[in-house]
Amino acid sequence: MASVVKITFLADARKLSSALKALDTDLNTTASKLDRIANTLSTKVSVPLAAVGVGALKLAANWEIGFSRLVGLADVPAAEIARLKKEVAELAGETGQAPQTLVEALYSIASAGIPAADAMEVLTVAAKGSAAGLGSAAV
Repeated sequence: MASVVKITFLADARKLSSALKALDTDLNTTASKLDRIANTLSTKVSVPLAAVGVGALKLAANWEIGFSRLVGLADVPAAEIARLKKEVAELAGETGQAPQTLVEALYSIASAGIPAADAMEVLTVAAKGSAAGLGSAAV
């Protein structure tokens, strides 16, 4: 059997109206604060993250272009490139030299006619010397 509940609601309309206006003001204040937070996040987080992404893409593109130059202009066999990429990346970590600097130096070494197998040895000596303060691996 269904039950019926009867509720009687008594309120002072002026107090209710005042309370609703105060609630509206509080909600508008909160919305304004959230809007400012969203704008701050957009400016201080999203934009810098996008810039980092663009920078990373540029570095990756320069890395690939550097190795393409080795094949196209310095006559390094394409089959050697994967090995050279790995060795250059490892050498960058060991010496603290920028990978792009090492790629450019490797290009100069290979352009001088030093075979790819020996070019990494020359680059390693130059990078380690540079790391020790004995010049620069950069061209």
